[in-house]
Amino acid sequence: MSKRLALMTLGICVAFSSAAVAGIHYELGSDWQVGEFGQYIIVDDDGNRVMCAASISGGDPKHAWVDQDFGSDYTVTCDVNMLTWNGGDPSRAGIVGRLQPNGTAIDGDHDRGVNLLLHDESAIFDNVEFLNDLQGWGPATAFAWTARTWYTFVITFSGDTITGSVTNKDDATDMIDVAEWAIINPENRTAGFAGVTASTNLGEVVYFDNFEVSVGGAVVFSDDFEGTDDAPAALGTSSDWVAGNAGYYVVNDGQLYGIASNGADPKHMWYGGALVGGGSISADVTMLSWSDPTDDHSRAGLALHIQPDGTAPDGANDRGVCLLLHQELNQVEFLNDNRSWGAVKEEFEWAVGTTYTFSMASDGTTVNGSIDDFAMTAWEFPDPANRADGFAGITPSTRAGEIVAIDNVVISDAAGNVVFSDDFETFHGTASSAASWELLR
Repeated sequence: MSKRLALMTLGICVAFSSAAVAGIHYELGSDWQVGEFGQYIIVDDDGNRVMCAASISGGDPKHAWVDQDFGSDYTVTCDVNMLTWNGGDPSRAGIVGRLQPNGTAIDGDHDRGVNLLLHDESAIFDNVEFLNDLQGWGPATAFAWTARTWYTFVITFSGDTITGSVTNKDDATDMIDVAEWAIINPENRTAGFAGVTASTNLGEVVYFDNFEVSVGGAVVFSDDFEGTDDAPAALGTSSDWVAGNAGYYVVNDGQLYGIASNGADPKHMWYGGALVGGGSISADVTMLSWSDPTDDHSRAGLALHIQPDGTAPDGANDRGVCLLLHQELNQVEFLNDNRSWGAVKEEFEWAVGTTYTFSMASDGTTVNGSIDDFAMTAWEFPDPANRADGFAGITPSTRAGEIVAIDNVVISDAAGNVVFSDDFETFHGTASSAASWELLR
């Protein structure tokens, strides 16, 4: 099957900084189309490439589908792994069939289909359901599932009815057969495409792998996402920005989203002009998800003294001195990457979905900072000789599946002069790429 870049297939020419390319990111194959909402990219998950779908808006629905006609009766199979789950009715993800893209859906705009979904109305993982978009839900089926676990989803279309199943890939006894369901208003779903369904809920991330479509018991399409084309780590940023080799970054609707597409540590993106002898950075920071406050890797914020690959004496990957939301929802800390956490764990009550203004400054040996009106205790960070100068930037979460939104970045030199600012109101690329961005989403 073709693995050409989706951008090339769509005839889009996008200008990206060559410094923002990371080898662990890969494009969605040209067999796929995507709807108006959601962000889809192929990423490396411990050596296995998967489709990563991130919800950077609350738009509904969120589908990606194979642009082939399989008739009306077929089976869709796909492995699904929910990394983050915020709870409430919009939390949902799974697979879809008989999907009608924009402009052909009888029941309104956007892509609509018949789905088999993880579905949660009570903030506990206990439910799978069929959904005919904009028509109605099927009966709730009790199934105790867990986040960060791979499940194989199967949905079979036969005339006006569907059946399905969900099975734990590591334990075949942990499964549920979903009872046959007569599709609500089947006349609106007589045919259509097969694909996957990302979450409607803002801030949630889901992996997909081993997608197959079968007709009459024979596999007619499959994709394990093991493509060969590198994709940019940053989409829509100006050439002033440099992305590290972990996570990926998207400019959308006036904000920069740092998406933890894997658990690699650390994750930094920085302004490409070095600060000599210290400097400062401020930005508005909003965590859109925070799936485990007991996990040390739940962290995000800003950084100074970033040392890119090849210059950090303490190993590969970019290292810096950070000001982070860390772990518990009442804790913020400084961190010198690969050295130590700050001397004081500061107590600051913060919440997912709330925007905070972070400010951080350094004189080369000591950092201080604030979050809104809360002032941090100044920290004389260890090993300053190995953090001399460096770059200023942002720090997405180390925990895979977390999303942070960044806005209104201002970076100043040691003398207090503003050297760079970005409000992310511009998607940087050609005019055609900016106008067609929804095609890649």
